[in-house]
Amino acid sequence: METVTHHPTADSPLPGVRAASGPAASDAVAAPSPLQHGTAERCGACGARPSLGLEIDLLDAREECRRLKRAGADMHAEMLALHRALSAARHQTQALLADRRERGELQSRVDALLQSRSWRITRPLRWIYGLLPGRG
Repeated sequence: METVTHHPTADSPLPGVRAASGPAASDAVAAPSPLQHGTAERCGACGARPSLGLEIDLLDAREECRRLKRAGADMHAEMLALHRALSAARHQTQALLADRRERGELQSRVDALLQSRSWRITRPLRWIYGLLPGRG
């Protein structure tokens, strides 16, 4: 027995819809099968309900939609966590770069002091001072 999944009309042909054939065709088209009395909405063109197979497909599609929404929410939460981690890493990188710049500036000042004329002139005095008892 062939199941009619939709009651086509002359005005609304649906591709892929099979209508019953033979002498009982008018009965099959006029009366929906018991499988068509589900909870799904009726067809706007003919008022028929989808067959059980279509209802199952619809339920599967709705479950897939819910699953995708949950997955989207999970991805959004993960994206926010990654954004926070990236922001913290950027802050830490900026702090490290500032420390490196400061260290470079201090090293330049020490190098300039060690190369200065006064440091070179006072070198013998520092050496003698280091020889004094309790200073070495």
